[in-house]
Formats: sequence, C-alpha cells, structure tokens
Amino acid sequence: MENKLRTTNRRIYASTKKTFVGLVLMGVSLLCACSYFQRKHMADNDVLIAQIDSKKLYLSDVTTIFPPNISKQDSLDLLKNYVNVWARKYFIAMKADKYLDKQQKNVSRELEEYRLSLLTYRYENQYVEQKIDTIVRERDYETYYTRYAELFRLEEPMVQATYVKIQKNAAQLHYVYRTAHSDDHEQLKQLDSACKAANAACNFFMEQWVDFDFLATATAFTPEQCKQALDGSRFVQDIINDDIHLLHFRAVKNTGDIAPLALVRENIYRLIISQRKQDMIKKLESEVYNEALDYKRLKIYVDE
Repeated sequence: MENKLRTTNRRIYASTKKTFVGLVLMGVSLLCACSYFQRKHMADNDVLIAQIDSKKLYLSDVTTIFPPNISKQDSLDLLKNYVNVWARKYFIAMKADKYLDKQQKNVSRELEEYRLSLLTYRYENQYVEQKIDTIVRERDYETYYTRYAELFRLEEPMVQATYVKIQKNAAQLHYVYRTAHSDDHEQLKQLDSACKAANAACNFFMEQWVDFDFLATATAFTPEQCKQALDGSRFVQDIINDDIHLLHFRAVKNTGDIAPLALVRENIYRLIISQRKQDMIKKLESEVYNEALDYKRLKIYVDE
C-alpha cells in the first residue's frame, strides 16, 4: 500500500513538473500577445495554466496578482511562483483529507463563523465610511488632549528653535547676535529682516516643535551640542570657516513632559476618528439587535 502511495505521489509531482514546463512556454506567448496577462484579453478565451488531477487553475483566476506596468520576465516569475504555492497548498490539503478523521475534516462551523465575521466586517466598514463625520473641531482636540494628557508624554526632548548662520565680519553681527537670544515675536521679525539685509541664513523651522536629530540635519550642530545647550543656557554657537552659527531654544519640552498640542494634533485626529468608528459600530449593533427584538425574531430558551 505504501509503495502504491509513493508511486501515486511520484506521478502527481511528475505531472506538476510537466505542467510548469508547459507554463513557461505558454507564459511567453501570452506575455507577447496579451498585454501581460490582463483579464480583459482573456475573458472570451481562457487558458489552462496548471492542473492537479481534476483541479484546474486558469489564467483568469490569477490576473489580479499582476501589478501595473510589470515586465514580461517579472510577470512570468510571479506566475510560476503563484502556481508553485498553489500546488503545494493543494498537495497538503490532499494529504490532510486522506489522514484526518471525519470529525477533524468537518469545518462547516468554522467556515460559517468566518463567513459571518467577514460579512459583518464588510458591512460595518461600509456603514461607517458612508456616515462618519470626519470633521474634528478645535474644542474636540482640546478636550481630548486635556482628558488623555498622560498618553502624550514625550520620549525625547522637543524644542522650538531659532537658527542663524552669519558671516563673522557682517555689519549686523552684534545686533543679530543679541536678537537671536530673544523669544519675543516682534524682535524675531526684526531678526529675520536683519539677516536678510546681511545675506545671512535665519530659520525658525516654521514655529514647529523639532527634536535634536532633526536639528542635526538642518543646522551645523550635533545632537550632543544641542543637549549641552538644553542643560545650560539654551543657546549654543560655533564658528566654522568664516561663518558664525547660532542656535537658540525659544521653548523646551523635556523627556517625560506632556507634548504640546500642536505636536500631537495629527495623532489626536486619528484617535478621535477611531473612537467615533467604534462608537458607531456599537450603536449599529445595538440598533440591529433591538430591531430584531421588536419584531420578536429572537427566542431564547434558557431558564433563569
């Protein structure tokens, strides 16, 4: 019996190997004639690309695996890999069908549960996408930020910074140096004007909160130099060639502090929308359930 089983398996794998040889030749011709396996070219003239016993795999079954603008060789490689995986799964399933007992092979309950879960998931997603309010108002941001502030503690320092690069012999150097320490909005506007007049670089980083790694890429200062400034005067300078580089931290949030609202605004938006979706799904489930109760569609045969 075992010898017979081995012989049968050898025949199956031999047949599959022949199928792959035919697949290569067929794939080349299809690639040339069918615009890389697009379904619209095969609708009226489907092509068999692999077969195991009575189980057949057609080209129309696999057209969705090909991304747009894929090359001929990549299409063929992708198709061969797909058939290989398909065959392996089928052989394992055949083996399972032979050796599992009747109870183990009864998957109707699992299939039904999966079907119901999939239908529920698709319907709830469609319902939410059609009806959800995606507008988040300013008071919504502030309320969520205040209520869940502990969620937004920083794992690294964040700063609002002023960066200036100016020639060391520039006429406006002393004024720029003095004003670069300022946190006053009007003085910072004057600093920007003075830098333009001196042909110097001045950057406020769009008033955003940034970390030291960002500053290391946008300025001449290393993260270590930024940390030293954070622990000291919040001001650091360096002379490189003929330029003086100045960096001032106008505002600082240390590790463990609550992040500024502006920094976590996008995260709060996603959290609010996610909460709205969950609330909508819960409400939908309750409405559908209560509707069924109203029509007396549910009968429970459980004693108190």
